Amino acid sequence: MTNKKIMIIDDDPDIRITLEKIINSIGHNAISFEDGYTFFKNLEKGEKPNLILLDIIMPTLSGWEIQRKLNKNPNWNQIPIIFITGRTTDTAKEMCKKYGMDYIEKPFDINKLKKRVKKVLSKKN
Repeated sequence: MTNKKIMIIDDDPDIRITLEKIINSIGHNAISFEDGYTFFKNLEKGEKPNLILLDIIMPTLSGWEIQRKLNKNPNWNQIPIIFITGRTTDTAKEMCKKYGMDYIEKPFDINKLKKRVKKVLSKKN
């Protein structure tokens, strides 16, 4: 598997730094954003990721709003998403499965995260 571009959107700087280190440690290029607005500015410049790690609960645009906006654009609607969430309700789990390729609950296990990222990327090749 060649080096892939993975974009991380999470309002928590500690989570972003941790995810960047994990993604970079498995040979991919992690780029992180603190909100959906800066993420979309980057996409509009032509920066398209191979995978998005997306927090759900954020103060400006929620992960659901970001996912809906991605889904409406034919240039972006095929980008796989792994939701990163602290929500563990059955409804949240169902929504994550319906709108993303996978989801990971916070706090996350590093080895499980690595395996799930590899699994999702292998499905898109």
